[in-house]
Amino acid sequence: PPQVRITSPRIGYLYNNELRQRTISEFKTTVINDITICAEVDYATAPIERAEFYYDGKLVFSDTEEPFKWQFTKFSLRKHEFSVLVFDQLGRSSSDWREIHFINIFKKIK
Repeated sequence: PPQVRITSPRIGYLYNNELRQRTISEFKTTVINDITICAEVDYATAPIERAEFYYDGKLVFSDTEEPFKWQFTKFSLRKHEFSVLVFDQLGRSSSDWREIHFINIFKKIK
């Protein structure tokens, strides 16, 4: 099956306005303001059909072209779980997930 991994944001760093600022903890990721969730796929045996992005267990975006990415721009002052699930043209899938702490307070609450 294809192998997917979230490449940004990376675990162990503090990000501010999409930029990696500094190391904070080897097991924690903290983001201030918006961030783009990026995923890379190794699909040596079959092309990728789509990548699905999940935010706290809910599907929020489906991408059919590389680079596979989705921008998080919501108001938040807490921890969220993000996951990416990819499917190749043979129906096989794999996933990766990341827990991210957010300080994103300059957004309108919807």
